[in-house]
Amino acid sequence: MARRQRQAMVVHGLDQLFEALGDQKAAVRKAQGPALRAAGAVVETEAKQLVPVDTGTLRDAIVVDAIRRGGVVVAVEVGPTIPPAFHAHLVEFGTDRGSPAQPFMRPAWDTRKKEALDAAKTILREAIRNGL
Repeated sequence: MARRQRQAMVVHGLDQLFEALGDQKAAVRKAQGPALRAAGAVVETEAKQLVPVDTGTLRDAIVVDAIRRGGVVVAVEVGPTIPPAFHAHLVEFGTDRGSPAQPFMRPAWDTRKKEALDAAKTILREAIRNGL
């Protein structure tokens, strides 16, 4: 499996939500993966717009990766796959040899986190309303 420089998104409180939902629990569990992926896609799109492009390798390596536990998507990670983007951290943070930082992952999260969370909430809300 490829290593990543990751920006993780984890939704806390889902266990309490599932407890409160009763019969709707299955619908929300089923929608949890698509909701987290939708949130990740918002950050992925922004990161790809912010990343400096030379060859395009770094931009093209930014992906959303689902983290599963027990077959259920419990989180997503957004970031470049290493390889081919072995230099992602050097771009994000700069080097001590004079290459300035050109952050793209953190600003992507900082500027789009509300939109990402809204995307997840929309999918979860629909799942609750429709009972999937």
